[in-house]
Amino acid sequence: LLLLRCAPIALNTSQHIGMASSGSASWVTLALLLFITLAATANGDELSASYYEKTCPNVQHVVRSVMASSVAAQPRMAPAVLRLFFHDCFINV
Repeated sequence: LLLLRCAPIALNTSQHIGMASSGSASWVTLALLLFITLAATANGDELSASYYEKTCPNVQHVVRSVMASSVAAQPRMAPAVLRLFFHDCFINV
């Protein structure tokens, strides 16, 4: 009777050990992906005001005129774009 009660416990223990090792593998995989991501983004490339200087020297004028016409057509675009820049750009500076 004692052996019958111990057998399911042994099976459950071995199942938990298998789950623990797969959980550990998940943590190792997650840590590796985090390390690769941080290593790829830490190469020193940062945003600069002169990024489009050679490929599109007129970029500031183009963006300013498009934004002015968008805000003139839809006044709610100004706070929406400001919110977009705050959440996507300003936090990363």
